[in-house]
Amino acid sequence: MSLRRATCLLAPALVVGALLLVSSASAQSPAPTTWLCKPGQANDPCLAPLASSTIKPDGGLLLPTSGSWTTSSAARKTPPVDCFYVYPTVSQQPTGNSNLEVTSAETGVARAQASRFQKKCRIFAPMYRQATLAGIFNRATTPVDRELGYSDVKAAWNEYLSRYNKGRGVIFIGHSQGTGVLTRLISEEVDTSPKNRRRLVSALLIGGGVLVPPGKDVGGSFKKIP
Repeated sequence: MSLRRATCLLAPALVVGALLLVSSASAQSPAPTTWLCKPGQANDPCLAPLASSTIKPDGGLLLPTSGSWTTSSAARKTPPVDCFYVYPTVSQQPTGNSNLEVTSAETGVARAQASRFQKKCRIFAPMYRQATLAGIFNRATTPVDRELGYSDVKAAWNEYLSRYNKGRGVIFIGHSQGTGVLTRLISEEVDTSPKNRRRLVSALLIGGGVLVPPGKDVGGSFKKIP
């Protein structure tokens, strides 16, 4: 076979292979960020009013009108730092991964968990295609893809940095599955970046395991962040 003929036969195969690679990459690409909570967003569940009542030792109830006994979660106009919140497993959709539709499950947990921080920070919380309850308990109609949720949160983090951060400090807040996603994000995107490490104020990684070697502060889940 001549070199020219071999080249002519190989070229279409290379084109087809390239198209397949592009198609595969597109299938795993993160979806455009849908924000559950973001400053300036209408009906933000992370800004829900949560006035509290106190039960006295004798069982009496101090209602929200009782002055100093009542706490309020009213947001500060200019909180000093930002919070990046990733919610826990809440989706009851039948598929292995949730879609990005905001439902009462996500808004409810954001009100219960994240809204208390509004006094201290601007809250950013992305929707992500999390593993659903059905997926975790092997009752889903489609397989679970753990990379989908992580890719959504990573894309939201990069959008936050490029559009909203403007040099502000960041507190990460996660719970359950959200903690797992954030632990990976911090390991891959913050621990490895001096600039992002300087942004880090704190990480509240609740309901998940952060590993360190015995007697050390670093070297497990994170190489440089204690």
